[in-house]
Amino acid sequence: MTDPDSTAADLRWLAATWPFVRQYLPPPPCRVVDLGCGPLGGFVPALLAEGFDAEGVDPEAPAGPHYHQVLFEEYDARKPAAAIVASTSLHHVSDLDTVVDLITQRLEPGGLLVATEGAWERLDEATARWCFGRLADDEPNWLHRRRDEWLTSGQSWDVYLDRWARSEGFTPVRTFCVAWPPDSTPGCSPRARFSFLTWTASPAPTSRPPSTPAASGPSASGTSAARSAPIDGCVY
Repeated sequence: MTDPDSTAADLRWLAATWPFVRQYLPPPPCRVVDLGCGPLGGFVPALLAEGFDAEGVDPEAPAGPHYHQVLFEEYDARKPAAAIVASTSLHHVSDLDTVVDLITQRLEPGGLLVATEGAWERLDEATARWCFGRLADDEPNWLHRRRDEWLTSGQSWDVYLDRWARSEGFTPVRTFCVAWPPDSTPGCSPRARFSFLTWTASPAPTSRPPSTPAASGPSASGTSAARSAPIDGCVY
């Protein structure tokens, strides 16, 4: 049975990040694939509403003609996509090199990967305590579970975070975040361009108000103290 609290949080996340994703997409009716769309369909409903030829790929995707209930590695693309969207899904990938190769193969020449990821490996204890101390108890979610599990584990935060990330098969964001413009980098002949949004919570608004972005450009956050940094790069 679907957790209504998780569903509400996921819907808010999709609504918050959709403007970032949308601004980088080519105009409709181009083909867009949502990699790891999840049980709510990810951005597929919004894409279809705006006239895109959209498909979602996820073992837990909804049933229907616009979805494929398989891993991205098993996805049989009927034709290349103009863009692939990966929203908080790449850190679940066990073999990132294989998936990146498949992304480039399944994109049109000059196609675009739009990815959003949380830099979980940068979540230190001070940030975790700041975050946990501001959770509302009337809407429990995965952060509440992490808080309670850590407090009862008797482990240091670093040990607990590493153990939890390993159990989930997470890949550190720094592994697949490439920070340079492909068009101006000598020797960089990208098979695909991507726009990348990473964020990490900031526990102490010492040098700037929490609502002030740490970098210029589009941002998305679950809290007022999230930092975001859009990056243009290449996959090759």
